[in-house]
Amino acid sequence: MRPGKEDGRLMLWTIFVILLILWLLGLVSGYTLSGFIHILLVIAVVILIINLISGFNANIADNPAVPPSAKETIAANTEAGIDIVPVAQVEERALKAGLTEAQATAVADDYGDAQLDALRISLGAVAAAALISLWFTRGLPRSSVAPAASQESVRAAASS
Repeated sequence: MRPGKEDGRLMLWTIFVILLILWLLGLVSGYTLSGFIHILLVIAVVILIINLISGFNANIADNPAVPPSAKETIAANTEAGIDIVPVAQVEERALKAGLTEAQATAVADDYGDAQLDALRISLGAVAAAALISLWFTRGLPRSSVAPAASQESVRAAASS
């Protein structure tokens, strides 16, 4: 893994968690542009998983440190989906599967790189969709649409 990748991964996961918390708050409050933020979150998760699988498989296929038999096994196991797990757990599973320490580290590094790339792409897609959605907000009212309160109702509220 390249130096500084762990810091980037931590930053992107932090952004992801913050967005998830904001989404949950929007789910509870109910006023979130008619559920648009919920659609964005679903899109982000789908993009994350697709890019994690394809990125991991591409990284493994291009890595000369991983033996061909392990490449085939990993490709077959990720066809149905992939678990999002910590990089250390990937290395443990690779060691249990019989890979050497160097091979297991290479697999874990490839998985970590794929995680980081998938997070970057999914967050970028959500950011792009959010920016595009600003175009649709141009039709929103710029002033209050509620009827102006009469002087009597204002006085009555002030006196009570």
